[in-house]
Amino acid sequence: MIKNIIAMLLLGMLLVTSCTQVPQDNGANQNFQEKELYFENIDKDPYGYINYKSQRVIKTSEDFNEVWGQTGSLKLLEEIDFSKDIVIAVFQGQKPTGGYSIEIYKIIERENKIDVFIRERSPGLNDIVTMALTSPYHVVKTQKSDKPVEFNIE
Repeated sequence: MIKNIIAMLLLGMLLVTSCTQVPQDNGANQNFQEKELYFENIDKDPYGYINYKSQRVIKTSEDFNEVWGQTGSLKLLEEIDFSKDIVIAVFQGQKPTGGYSIEIYKIIERENKIDVFIRERSPGLNDIVTMALTSPYHVVKTQKSDKPVEFNIE
């Protein structure tokens, strides 16, 4: 009789432990706090030479020199340390008049990506604008990350 009770208890414990689910660790960091990243303006100008709309994440000095040469900027720059920083560049593309602008206004690091928030503006009907072709751009640097970057345009 005691053997049957012990056998039943062991069988019951086996059933209970085999039915219990252990939470899976999917690699998510439960302690991650999203944060707004500091960024520094490198250049912002309505008169660039890049005539197509694009967004770039630049991680090497070679890539930066190529993009920087395409902007047409004459601004003298300090050396960028790509072991610590990345460069983010946004281009609005060619526009028929002045009054257009593009601006990176916020960068947020999330657990699995970096969100870059961009504001684009165009002239209103009653705005007085320059009658010239423009190609607005904004270039910033922020701390290095290997997370994918997602651009969010307003």
